Amino acid sequence: MSRRRISKPVDEPLRVALVCDADGAQPVLAALREVPLNVVAQSGRQPVAELPQAQWYDDARIMLAQSGAEALLLATSTRQAVELAELAADHKLAVWRPPPLARTFAEATELVTKCRQRNLVYRVASWWDAIKDAMQAALTFGDGVKPAFSHVRVSAAGPSVQSWRASATDAAGGVLASDAYDMLEAFLAVRGLPLRASAIVANVRRRTGELPRETEDVATAVLRYEAGRTAAIQATWDVPPYFETSEHHGAELTVVLEKQRVAVRSRDGQILFERELAPERVWRDELAAFAAAVRAPEPPAEQAAALERHIAVTALLQAVYLSNRTGQPEAPLKFYEAQGWPEP
Repeated sequence: MSRRRISKPVDEPLRVALVCDADGAQPVLAALREVPLNVVAQSGRQPVAELPQAQWYDDARIMLAQSGAEALLLATSTRQAVELAELAADHKLAVWRPPPLARTFAEATELVTKCRQRNLVYRVASWWDAIKDAMQAALTFGDGVKPAFSHVRVSAAGPSVQSWRASATDAAGGVLASDAYDMLEAFLAVRGLPLRASAIVANVRRRTGELPRETEDVATAVLRYEAGRTAAIQATWDVPPYFETSEHHGAELTVVLEKQRVAVRSRDGQILFERELAPERVWRDELAAFAAAVRAPEPPAEQAAALERHIAVTALLQAVYLSNRTGQPEAPLKFYEAQGWPEP
């Protein structure tokens, strides 16, 4: 089995190369200010002024071969991120990037398989990893909350038509695959994949003077589970007010998840439990964990669990988009069967 290339002593900052675009640069740069990584090379649409020490490469493929980096950070379109991650695996480079994992289920499993075969650290940022302790505390509050109905609702400002997030070629989808992604990952960590998903997605919002986006800006899905349990997902771009929330309703209690907090609410609305979250620290902690994983003897065990969650989100997204096209309920697990991938 191939090993990762470790070229520097473990007490030196990890040498990384960066590929980013305007949509993804600022969160990564903010995290890099707090995590001791040595950015030795960069590529993308234009040089990042905040990284004058990083050598600029017009061609990211040349950068991967010549920069001497130990790892690659990607904050670019899903299409380009998948392509560069595959090339990075050929060069035995570890990879960190934001979600989504891939544009299709087949693309996701092929990429994960390649990285596993080479025994590489491949980390896709996970909001669930940052909040799971707080969520577990909420779900086990009192006698525990066993969700019978969950409701995911997200409304966010949409991208311009020039953004890769508006492109059907470059993105995994629209609002569901971007602004709603974190809530969907957390939702699946709690509920798991449904038996069936029935969905309608559309493109109805546009900015003055702009053409419509190719990706969806309105999405509604109803998910069916065993024993009559259900869930609903609603996501929109450019429909204020903007918010991100998930509610998991049990017989007596409700767990409410927002980006800033998680709470347990009684039937009459009383807050029985509350814990603050720290979304501003997520990417900083992600990069720190990534650096530690690269320097470890083997990829950490939690990497496999996180990637399986991202694969599950990909399956749900693909089922939602397929249901919109067919007008019929679709089963996310059928993508596992088609690819011969173990079911979660």
